[in-house]
This record gives sequence, C-alpha cells and structure tokens, in this order.
Amino acid sequence: MAKILIVDDDPQILLFLRRILERDGHEVEEADDGRKAREIYDTKQFDLLVTDVVLPGKEGLDLILELERDYPGIKVIAVSGGDRIEPGYYLELASILGAQHTLAKPFTPDEFLAKVRTVLGGQGPTPRAGFAQVQHP
Repeated sequence: MAKILIVDDDPQILLFLRRILERDGHEVEEADDGRKAREIYDTKQFDLLVTDVVLPGKEGLDLILELERDYPGIKVIAVSGGDRIEPGYYLELASILGAQHTLAKPFTPDEFLAKVRTVLGGQGPTPRAGFAQVQHP
C-alpha cells in the first residue's frame, strides 16, 4: 500500500481517482488546489503525487517544480485535460520539471493504475478484478 496525494480542482475527478486508488489498496489524501497540496505535502510523507497541471491558487507545474526542488526524487504523475492549450504541451512541461509519467484526460482506470504501478515500481497490491467497472462520476 502506498500513500498518495491527489490534486485536482474538479471534485468528480478527485472522487474518480480516489475510488480507483482505494480499490487498489492505497491510502489517499486529496487537495483541490496547488497551495493546499503544498501544505499537505509538507506535513506528511507520500509515496506519490498525482496532480492536475492546471489548478487554481498554485499551478500544478509550479507545485511539481517546488516539490522537486525541496524533495528531490519525488514521484509524480501529471494529468491534464488542457485549457487554452492542448494537454500535450502542459504534460511535456510537467515531464521536463520532474514528472515521471503523464496522462491526458480522459483516461481509463486501467491506464491510470498502470502508470501508478510503474511509478511506484511495483509497490502496491496485485491487480484485482473489477477496475474496468469504475466509471467516471
């Protein structure tokens, strides 16, 4: 089981990611903006940060940059549905700033879990049946 912080300003995405991760046996905390995420990250240890790139308060790119500076080797998955720019641009920047993997929204639970398991290096439970049934709320 890994401790994972998820950050997204869309409550439905937070719920979607939380359900996937908890069904996979992980402990999950969440934040809806970059400032809150930074505060939470500074008070607890996490095995993985999953963050949207476009966030209120503090952008996900700034969050990745700051945490990579202050916590070298942090494990990050960046996600983006884009904004005024295609998501690929944001995700490329996130990779440059230290994200190990990126995902463009929308994505399936299986795609997401594959990235999580890769970044965690196999840490976590073995795959269980039923993940394909998790639907985006």
